[in-house]
Amino acid sequence: MVHYNRTKPPRYGHMTNIREFLSFSQKEMAKALGMSQAQYSLLERGLVPPSTSILEKLKSLGFLESFFSTPLLQGHDFHRSLYKLRVKVAEQINAQTTQCGKHILQIRELEPTAGQSKLPSFDNATTPQEAAKEIRKFFNIPTGPIPNLMKKVEETGLIIVPMNFKTTDTDAQTVFFDQSFKIIFINNKKGEGDRLRFSLAHELYHVLFHGPDTISTKEIEGDANAFGAELLLPEEEIKDELAQGLTLGALAELKKKWGVSIASLAYRAKTLQVYKEEEIQRFYMMLSRMGYRKQEPVHIPREEPSLMRTLLANISNKKGGLNGLADYFSISVDVLKQIYPPEVLPGG
Repeated sequence: MVHYNRTKPPRYGHMTNIREFLSFSQKEMAKALGMSQAQYSLLERGLVPPSTSILEKLKSLGFLESFFSTPLLQGHDFHRSLYKLRVKVAEQINAQTTQCGKHILQIRELEPTAGQSKLPSFDNATTPQEAAKEIRKFFNIPTGPIPNLMKKVEETGLIIVPMNFKTTDTDAQTVFFDQSFKIIFINNKKGEGDRLRFSLAHELYHVLFHGPDTISTKEIEGDANAFGAELLLPEEEIKDELAQGLTLGALAELKKKWGVSIASLAYRAKTLQVYKEEEIQRFYMMLSRMGYRKQEPVHIPREEPSLMRTLLANISNKKGGLNGLADYFSISVDVLKQIYPPEVLPGG
């Protein structure tokens, strides 16, 4: 599992954001704007302003002149990924999430409390496991499965945004715009509800304990996984249940109950030393032979966030519909639909 961070460079600005959103190279962007690459480089570096003709061409690409008058936040982000993302893919995701952060800042002008989380500090927790127990108490679910983790997190005010990432190689991303402004983004292309629950638990650890200056390490990611495992599968309860048998049928039943993948349950059995490592390896090999490492039995429905949809609907109502919403963000409706999936947008 690769989990890395990327901070926008000091010169990152509106033109860079547009180009990376479109997944263009500087050469391709220059061609789209009808200028030389050298001229475009000056434009992107902020050394020359866009001319009237350039602004018209940018409008045809979906970005209005007023797009340049609202600030872009300098975010610091973490990806939870299966593989290290290709540079262009990572840049495009970065551009999408940066625009969403910009949108939420604009939403705050009309909805001042948007994105203000009521999550308390758990600095006294000395281990990820203790932190997971404390957050369970805060959620008022000290024992048993958490029926809807997404809803519990959103009830704190933390915004979770489904995004149209153009890859299946990343599950989720947490972006810290500052210590108090954090957003969790989830990849709408990843459909497995059990994997989404663990990704959300993992990202929640970063929200609680990390910030814009945090540099991801193997130890930090291990702690986030340990937190997620204890949050979704408390040791005091799951250990005895796992001991009932390391079989596909037994773990499938536990998957139904706890909403966590069979592979994660087997790994939890390994870390809790319920079974020997060679027994776990044989179980994984059996899953592979049956094709269950890619597509497990027992479907766990996705838990869908609703807070961002509500915020966008409120602004849409105030601005006269989807066109008014896009105008408020200084982009075209087409660009708006490229950023957010239909179920997040008003009328979707």
